Order: sequence, then structure tokens, then C-alpha cells
Amino acid sequence: MAVLSKMPGLSVKVVIKSEAAVEYSSAESEVTGSIAGVASAAGKQGEHLWPRTTTYIESSSGTLFQIEATFGPGFQTAYPEYADRDAICVSAYIDGTWVNCKWLKLNQLRKNEFRTFTISDTYSLSANKEDTVQCLFTFAPVSGVDSATKEKIAEDAKIAKSLGEIRVDIHLAKTTNLGDLRISVKQTGEFALAEKAMKGKAISHGTSFPVTGIASAPKAQMMENWTAIGQFVFRYRSRDALREEMILPPPRSPSPAKPDINTMSISELRTFAQNLLHAQRVSPFHQATADVLLADQGQDSRSVKREIDDRATVSCEGRQYKLVKLESGEEAVDLTED
Repeated sequence: MAVLSKMPGLSVKVVIKSEAAVEYSSAESEVTGSIAGVASAAGKQGEHLWPRTTTYIESSSGTLFQIEATFGPGFQTAYPEYADRDAICVSAYIDGTWVNCKWLKLNQLRKNEFRTFTISDTYSLSANKEDTVQCLFTFAPVSGVDSATKEKIAEDAKIAKSLGEIRVDIHLAKTTNLGDLRISVKQTGEFALAEKAMKGKAISHGTSFPVTGIASAPKAQMMENWTAIGQFVFRYRSRDALREEMILPPPRSPSPAKPDINTMSISELRTFAQNLLHAQRVSPFHQATADVLLADQGQDSRSVKREIDDRATVSCEGRQYKLVKLESGEEAVDLTED
């Protein structure tokens, strides 16, 4: 789960298949910033920087997910400079689009209790634009398009800017009256973006919003005097994309399998024998082999005198074979059965 050093008692996580997603840190893991208005923390463009953490998680196509924010002991509920703010708000944005918000009165947060907000759905309009429908969150694959018009590249660049990102904003606010919940998400996500629009980013997934059924038109608590106090960013990628962005290390190369002489044909055996003889001539084959054999017998190879015609045993999968010296002085691999 993600935490902020300046906001003890608060943690946020993405839950996939009933388990918290494993988070991977990056070079921009945490920006300390400051609570808006309390102290100066300006970015390159002079904008205020609030406490923010950024991590990466692994995504797979068709998998449902939800967001959980937990307030526990140690979370600050009193802000004297914002005495009129009476509520804490958890707002979720997926791929740059607001999807839902959970809130609670500050005086309802008990110092020794844990309170968890779960954001697992959003709302949209039905195909006929007459009904409100409830939607879930699902990872959907992104595909690249090689050729595209300038207009599509420009439009896709706007989409790609925040695609593959879950953002959770924490605010203090003052409650006012009830109003209608704004509905802005699309029910399904189809992501076929121009390659040039993605600008080399390893974006593997976006989020689609499958419909679960018709819902009553929801009401929302209206608020004002919003004050940002923290932000949690989760960038979701496939395992391959995480490796491409060097968030995960590349996979290890498998160890080469030992050759099985019993399954080799005559021609393969000849080739194997030739390669083995070549390796023996260019490396201290006899020494290394003898060292291993003597070590197995509990002897020190340095105390054993070797003769020039010593025979080395070749151990592979299957039978064992020996290097023998012919009358001509050449060496060969003994392939006989005895």
C-alpha cells in the first residue's frame, strides 16, 4: 500500500482479485510538497506541489480492480487554518477521468479506529441515454496503430497523456447541499492509439467500464473550499511493459540444457566429439575434470602427479565417455559400450 511521510495514518492501495496489488517504486516515488496554503512548495512552472507518491503496479487484460483508502490512528483530523472544512474527501480519477468520490465528516474519524473507503464502481448513461447504469473497473489492452492522420495523432496524444494511471486525491472541504452526481465515463474502452501519440511510452493498458445493470440516479454531497492535502498515483502496466520501462529487471536467461548423448544420432555424436576435442585443446579440460573427480574422492588435486596420457572422463546426460589417445597421437572420444 502507498503512504505519504507527511500524512501518517493514511494508506491507499489498488485491490486486484481481492488482494492488494504489489507496488514498485520509481525515481519519482515521493514528492514531499506541502499542504496547500500552509507552506511554499513550487514546481518548475510555479504551481503548488502537494504531498504526492507515485508507484507502479502490474495489470492484466480483463481483470477487475478497485481502490481502497484507509484512515487510521495517527491521521491528523484538526487543521486550525482550515477550521471551516468539516469533511475529508477521497476522489478517484482513472485515465484522467473522475470516476467517484467517498467522503466523511472529520468528527466521525476516531483516533483509535480504522475507516476504509472503497471505490469499486462509477456511473454512466445507458446506450439510449435515458437510464443511469452502474459500471465496474477493468483493465483493457492498448494496441498501436502505425499509420494515422495528424488529427488522430493529436487526439490520441491527449488520451495517452494520462492513460494507464489511477490517481487518488485527498481533500479537505466544506459540505453544503445535495446535488446530482456528474456522469462522464464511457462504458467500454477501446484503445487503438497512434504509435506516434504514445511517444515511446510503454503503455499496455487503459481502463474500460463494463455495465453491471441499471441503477437509481445517484445524489452527491456538494462541497466547496476544497483544499488538497495529498495525492496517490498508481501507474499500471503489463509485466513486459514494466520491464520495458525498467521498473522490473529483465527475465533471466535459462541455463543451457546438458546434451543427452543417448539420444544423439551418429552424425550428431561425431559433431559433439569434435566440439569436445576442440574445447579440450583450448582450455584446461584435463585439469578441471580431474579436480572435480579428485574432490569427490576427498583428494587434493595439487598432490597428484599426472602423466601425459591420463584419460579424462566426459560426463553428460546419459552414459559416461572417455577421451583416449590413439597410436597416432591424436585424441578421440571413446563411444564403445564397455
